[in-house]
Amino acid sequence: MESLHLTMELCGQNKIKMAWSDRKYWSPAHYFVDAGLVKQASDSVREVLDGISTEIRQESLDSPVFHRRWLPQLAEAGAVLADQVFSPVDNDPGTAAQVKRIITEATEPIELTVSTDGSVHIPWAFLYRKDPYELDTQGQPDATTISDFSDFWLGIFKIYVRYSVTDLIRCSRSKRDTFRFLYALNKDLFNSALRVLPQDEQTTCSRLLSEEVGEVTTWAGCREKWRSIEGKNSIIYVFGHSDGDDIVLEGDTRITTAQFNFLFKKHEGASDTVCVLNGCRTGVGPLFDSFIKVTSGPGFHGFIGTEAEVANNFAASYGIELMKQICENGRSVGEAFESLQQEKFPTSLFYTCYANPEFRVPRPSE
Repeated sequence: MESLHLTMELCGQNKIKMAWSDRKYWSPAHYFVDAGLVKQASDSVREVLDGISTEIRQESLDSPVFHRRWLPQLAEAGAVLADQVFSPVDNDPGTAAQVKRIITEATEPIELTVSTDGSVHIPWAFLYRKDPYELDTQGQPDATTISDFSDFWLGIFKIYVRYSVTDLIRCSRSKRDTFRFLYALNKDLFNSALRVLPQDEQTTCSRLLSEEVGEVTTWAGCREKWRSIEGKNSIIYVFGHSDGDDIVLEGDTRITTAQFNFLFKKHEGASDTVCVLNGCRTGVGPLFDSFIKVTSGPGFHGFIGTEAEVANNFAASYGIELMKQICENGRSVGEAFESLQQEKFPTSLFYTCYANPEFRVPRPSE
């Protein structure tokens, strides 16, 4: 599989350095783009995603539907964003043109790893590589399928966004009994979502929660359990409500993003941890900034979060299957994330992998 690597770095307040490399064919090269325009275009994509996610939540259907009428609007916003990503403000434009040509002509999946300082949060999955005004949606079913996204970057790339420069994962050589699984749950929201899920998913959830360390419903309880396992390899799973600044668990038990960052910071960093934040939007804003800080620190290998708010029942279903594949089936984070992109469509569209795709938990028998 071909692979591209992009390193993004904010230079001053006005420009982003875009350094691309293809280890097979050409050496790293870079150009600069306008940071303000890239952010503006990214915000426009997220506005469309917010509209789609709001509609899905309001419809209250047993199975979520991404309606086809949204495609032209999302494609246009994605094309504008792609145009800004490949519009150099100085330097030789050859690098931008070369990368754009690779993407335009791609017929097989490409692995894309983005290393960034987190200064501008780009919804990479929704960049669009063709002319959005040529998109024909007439005479087709109202409900989209994953194949309708073949010209968005999510249909071209396996995308992983990284904020940590540390690639070494010690847990890859560890045994199952070195892992711990901490679930911080807003019990009211979680139980309400769980009740409407199929029985097999409820059974899987009970089995997952029975693993050591299990669930907590308050931040005080979470703090106590985390301190007892921070030296272990682990997955932290959070299912809560957020207003963008605070994360709420039981009742009105809440912590600010700064407190969240302080709570989960490792003192030694001699273990490996991945986080999953589910049930609320985490792709931008203060909550996102906090997650970048804590999950790119020593001992952490990133997190999985969302670009838009996801209905609680669909978020719970996604999270149960994700944890099942990672914690029970022995799949890596990357393998599980890729599998769910099709299996949990269209809910999967709202999730982004900000974690190291090579992170893996051994099967229970190992």
